[in-house]
Amino acid sequence: MKKSEFDKLIDPEKFQVFILSSKVSFPFHFGIHTWIVISEKGKLHRWEVWRTKNNCKTSWGHVHKNMFKSYLWTKDWFFKKYFFKRKSRERFLWKVIEGGEGSNAERIIKFINKNASKYPLIHEYGFFFGPNSNTFTQWILDSSSETKVKLPFWAFGRNYKV
Repeated sequence: MKKSEFDKLIDPEKFQVFILSSKVSFPFHFGIHTWIVISEKGKLHRWEVWRTKNNCKTSWGHVHKNMFKSYLWTKDWFFKKYFFKRKSRERFLWKVIEGGEGSNAERIIKFINKNASKYPLIHEYGFFFGPNSNTFTQWILDSSSETKVKLPFWAFGRNYKV
């Protein structure tokens, strides 16, 4: 997804939760990495779990806020960059949850802002089966009884018990 495409989705009058995904690097390219972008009436923040700890000023263990730009995938790994010469990865907008004051989207954003830094598995990371980015994303989605969204089976780690 290009920045211009992503920017068109932002509604400064609404609370929005974007679930984005991208294929994982070789040799695990059949799986996906997910992250969440929240828009608090146009103010954007990206939340995700990453394989390394404390990568930016707004990191808590493996949980990172704004480590990468909202609309971008992550940096290419060695195999993709040097062997496959692929400039960027496909990014997919998986789900959008949006609404005004008092909406499910606002409740999810409040949950993220209050609890993401206290994620129970903040110091654990398991690349394939979890806990990983998909465990964190599903934990966020499960925080609201109104959100009946389940990540797909190729989001390995989504069923890891939190």
